[in-house]
Amino acid sequence: MLRRAFCIMALGLLLALPAMTTVAAEPPPGSTIPHLTTNDFLRRVGGSDKPVLVQFDAIWCPYCRKMQPVMDKIREAKKDVIEVYKVNVDTDGDLMRSYEVRSMPTLIVFYQGRIVGRVDGAVDEAEMFEWMEAVQDDIREIKRKKLNEL
Repeated sequence: MLRRAFCIMALGLLLALPAMTTVAAEPPPGSTIPHLTTNDFLRRVGGSDKPVLVQFDAIWCPYCRKMQPVMDKIREAKKDVIEVYKVNVDTDGDLMRSYEVRSMPTLIVFYQGRIVGRVDGAVDEAEMFEWMEAVQDDIREIKRKKLNEL
């Protein structure tokens, strides 16, 4: 009897999910971070001279919305150093699968088309800036090694 009640409750939640997601789907106002699609991902990420930070998110994800102000601050503070984009996993699931995104938000930093940093899950502002500094140190090391190879 308990199992049946649980199944009925779960089915009710699944049926109500589309209605619930549309209520919470609005991103915070004022965000300026552009979204990448599968079509322009390679051009923007692989063709950039700068490192590229990509947030894989969904508009229904509360943790992704929580990250919005942090991402906006990173984009503003690091605008001369790094490019910042988002990928909506609902509309560009191929990218999500390609990079094995299993939780949201997932933050990946690419440099010259290669992954140089990754964080799965939301982080606060201090952690984000600390992580970005560590990633930039890794990129400096990559550049140093390339110069030594020449």
